[in-house]
Amino acid sequence: MMFFLIMNTTRLFIISALFFSSNIPLLGQEETIVRGKVVELKSGNPIPFASIRLITQKGIHGVISNADGDFQIPSTYKSIVDTIAISCIGYLNKKLFINDLTDDRINVIRLEESVRQLSEVIIKGKKEGRITAEKIVQAAIESIPINYPLTANSYVGYYRDYQMEADQYINLNEAIVEVFDLGFGSNDQLTTVLNLIDYKKNEEFKRDSTTEMAYDNARGIKFIPGAILSPFGGNELSILRMHDAIRNSQTFSYSYINQFDTDFIKNHRFKFAETVYLNKIPLYNITFHSKPEITGSKHFARGHLYIERGNFAIHTLEYTTYENENSKTNMLYNIQVEYARLNSLMHLNFVSFNNLFKIRDPLDFKVEDILLDRDANAFVITFNKIPEQQSALDWKNYYFSLDNIKLKVERVFMSKSRGKESEVVVYLQRYLPFIKTSELLKRIKVDVKGVKDVTGREVNVFTHIPVNQFRELFVQTQTGHGKLVIDSLHMGKEIPLSKNKIRISSDVNPSNYWMNTPLNGGRPLHQ
Repeated sequence: MMFFLIMNTTRLFIISALFFSSNIPLLGQEETIVRGKVVELKSGNPIPFASIRLITQKGIHGVISNADGDFQIPSTYKSIVDTIAISCIGYLNKKLFINDLTDDRINVIRLEESVRQLSEVIIKGKKEGRITAEKIVQAAIESIPINYPLTANSYVGYYRDYQMEADQYINLNEAIVEVFDLGFGSNDQLTTVLNLIDYKKNEEFKRDSTTEMAYDNARGIKFIPGAILSPFGGNELSILRMHDAIRNSQTFSYSYINQFDTDFIKNHRFKFAETVYLNKIPLYNITFHSKPEITGSKHFARGHLYIERGNFAIHTLEYTTYENENSKTNMLYNIQVEYARLNSLMHLNFVSFNNLFKIRDPLDFKVEDILLDRDANAFVITFNKIPEQQSALDWKNYYFSLDNIKLKVERVFMSKSRGKESEVVVYLQRYLPFIKTSELLKRIKVDVKGVKDVTGREVNVFTHIPVNQFRELFVQTQTGHGKLVIDSLHMGKEIPLSKNKIRISSDVNPSNYWMNTPLNGGRPLHQ
């Protein structure tokens, strides 16, 4: 089951998958790979989401570098591909002979920046005067039916979902999927058909059952800060696609873009930044931020739009929503969508969705159980860890009441028996009334404070660990299949990927596609 995410007080909506994939055989190719890392020429910093394209007789294949600039290509392509082309907005294109890349090390590829100041490209209309950033955005939205495919199209892509904790990948699940899109004139959620070509639950990376569990905002074990979850249908992939506001410009996508074609401009303010180039093609670089009267004081959003000059095609939309909390600004979610030109139209390059959630620290000290021993006239309190002796024996740290009348403690005892070191027995001065235990317990209140464990953590003082969750889809090739056969093998869009059947199709050969698994175990690469 999927859920709307509704932020308290500000009507903030995103759509969130409440599960991660499991219960499916481990699949994927076992072969030699060429590993690469795309970085800036001068600084050496990684370039995320760069396009790496391979041109073969069967068409254009490729991958997108991940957030660390990493990518991989099966070595088998060395025999059928001569060159690879690397491109990214803000950098000059670069072509390399694929045979110059080695299999025994990470190949570092450096791109040169391509930026020019806005003052060199200001445009003035004869009648309208200076063109504003808002007018550019309006023209881009109005040009969506011209710049993007209105007819059926299809592509094969690499999908993954994972979590990031302290710069480490955890719970990584990967898939090769085929998407049949009936075009921008259709409702994506209702009409798009998805196929699962390959799936892999990656056991080479750490897996954590706590962060893998469904969201539990009510109990606070795994939760999205300040959010209310409301049910919504769709699996990980179909929900991810709905966060593409360009593709879904005529329907609600997420706050505060809402419906892109009618609400985006009303809810934001825009301004020009320096012109950015995609190789030699100039793009308007437009920054924007949300209007306070729309988001309220607790939340705000910022982002970038890269729009091609002349035809107003949107190449990239980046949107980030933040929360102000206790004088701190926390990122709540980030969405990045990029399109690339293929022939005369813009087609999806990648979509990435990243949201923050928190889990309760498993090292927290807490009370696990409280039992009433009628014969001993005592309460047996069990902690999840061994308590520190001095605080555990302090009777002032235990409060008991019957019908709101305090019960006095006579003494506190700690067992040293193996297996009972985490138990504390609290004896009462006076015997409790001789009534049914079930009725008695309804009238008794218990509170434990001030007890610490041997590391100094205080009981029932809960701390939380921030974790980032990612869902990403990177297009490997546009397949352009003209015919779509509807049958029972298509992906159930409300069923998790892990529980969908892998489709065997004569149209798509799985060996032509590959998992672009993160490199180096998710750890930063030292060059």
